[in-house]
Amino acid sequence: MEHLVIPTLGRLDRQRTYNNLPKKWQDKVQFVVQDHEYDAMNERYPGKVLRLPKEINKLSPTRQWIWDEFYGTRHMVLDDDFDHFKNKTPAEFLPDVKVDTKWVSSNMTDEEFDDAFDMFNKWCDEEGIYHGGFSTSWTVPDARWWPIMDNVRIATNCYFDSKNLPRNLIWDRLETSQDFDANLQLLTQGYANRVSTKYRVTVGGTNIKGGCSTYRTAETMSRVHKQLAELYPDFVHLKTKVPKSGPMAGQEFVACHIMWRKAYESSQTNTLEDFFS
Repeated sequence: MEHLVIPTLGRLDRQRTYNNLPKKWQDKVQFVVQDHEYDAMNERYPGKVLRLPKEINKLSPTRQWIWDEFYGTRHMVLDDDFDHFKNKTPAEFLPDVKVDTKWVSSNMTDEEFDDAFDMFNKWCDEEGIYHGGFSTSWTVPDARWWPIMDNVRIATNCYFDSKNLPRNLIWDRLETSQDFDANLQLLTQGYANRVSTKYRVTVGGTNIKGGCSTYRTAETMSRVHKQLAELYPDFVHLKTKVPKSGPMAGQEFVACHIMWRKAYESSQTNTLEDFFS
């Protein structure tokens, strides 16, 4: 991996993802910040900070800028608020570890970080899996889908072997959920993804202070999810949701259920239809 890119806003003193990386991988980090935070951030992390154009003040155009700036490289974009990087393994595969649980979870070691990034590189080089990453802590563990899953949701982090992906990927047509949109663009064009369910990230709650919480309201999320369903009516289904906990507890909004595998499978069907037409 050539670059680890961390877009960040409002968290100058709370760089959890960066602090939880080994020094070797911290050295590959480049922070991307809005113009008004550049001086303070660059003072803390000299030489590691890129300044966005003044007119960019939301995440979707930030992700578009990152895509344009780093296109042609193998890079990984990570949220700034990972509390942990974890190894989560079925206890049955660890006979020497005596536990009363079905899963054993531990903080990743330096060697496991190397293994994870080597694995991502091998997926790119040997299997043509040009986008993927770590699974998240909220994904319910299932031994059937361990240690990897293909053609699934990717959120909070993603690597891109961008030289092998479409140059015209669009990140900024939706106000939020830009990662869902980009993933669906790639899957429906036949670019498979993969996540590691062995190596995972523990992330902060939706809409915690900082980042895009200043404008990502229940109303905004509902509007964007409806737009996403309009873009991908065959793969995005809407449902009403009221969280019981977290910063959005008690607020009703329109959530979406996305059929990721179906989106990828549609690209394979289309390829066959084109071949025989």
